[in-house]
Amino acid sequence: MNKKQFLSILETRLAPLHPEERRELIGDVEAHFDFGLQNGRSEEEIARELGDPFEVAREALGDRFTDMPVYLPSNPSIIGRIFILIGLFFYRAYRRPFAGRFLELRHRVRCCERGRHCKPCTPAN
Repeated sequence: MNKKQFLSILETRLAPLHPEERRELIGDVEAHFDFGLQNGRSEEEIARELGDPFEVAREALGDRFTDMPVYLPSNPSIIGRIFILIGLFFYRAYRRPFAGRFLELRHRVRCCERGRHCKPCTPAN
């Protein structure tokens, strides 16, 4: 994990902190990275030394720490489902006439205009 990834995770997890407190903690971590880089260590080594950014945030927040909820898309309400059905009805009603014309044109190009006739377009004797 590099410096940017570490700081991004840490900043996201420290969202419950007061902005000043959060900036101070992020500044300390950035200073730790800068000092390590000046001494010839890689960002990955420094990140390993600091530990897991989730644990760092947990320690910094103390009793204010809460696991961030995972937001999953919910099922639409009954009103939402009604609007979806109405939308699908109008979509199909609008689309169907164009689809029929398209299929007819496609049939003419593939069959009739090439000299091959199928049963529907064969002239009656």
